[in-house]
Amino acid sequence: MRAALQIHSVYGDTVVCHKMIGSFPWKQHRISRAQHLRFVWAQFTNLCYQFEERYKLFLNLQHRTMATFKKKKTASISDGIKRIRKVLGPHIRQRGQNTHEWSTSNPHVEHFETIEFINSIEPQADGPLGNVAGQFRITRLLMRWEIETAIKFMEEMLLDTFEEQIPLLSETATTFNELIEMSKAHQVTIKEGEITATRQ
Repeated sequence: MRAALQIHSVYGDTVVCHKMIGSFPWKQHRISRAQHLRFVWAQFTNLCYQFEERYKLFLNLQHRTMATFKKKKTASISDGIKRIRKVLGPHIRQRGQNTHEWSTSNPHVEHFETIEFINSIEPQADGPLGNVAGQFRITRLLMRWEIETAIKFMEEMLLDTFEEQIPLLSETATTFNELIEMSKAHQVTIKEGEITATRQ
């Protein structure tokens, strides 16, 4: 159940990323707009990776729990990973590239960063290169759309997964509590990983 809460917390943190990218609260002489966008995007791609990893951990624990209580496994980890990779795959790969190769960011951010840098050296006349605030709004809008898409997918994935798995885990929790009560009455024996309950 803790594993289920952990994967849900990744979803919650992704919602926070969406809220953060929607505002620019920093003093500009301390953190630039481009730095703000790059930081939020780095957090977002890492959360996409965490979502996949927490999903694997959750189902691995669920499968072990089902095996312990001799119940049937109901979900395929590989099918779930394929589903995640179909939607979050590009962000997960970008996170890997940023970690193991050269530093990369969202292409919209890199484009905006160039515009912001040019204007920091020599302000440009009105036009695409000169309208830093307008370019920032467009870049932020495009990035928010990508994060929103990921959030909607995470919601669907969690609802499907929990709807199938939580009732089974609740049943095993009830069984576990019953075994604890039986062990207090010395009606349970455990031998070589096998739980044997003998009711009197």
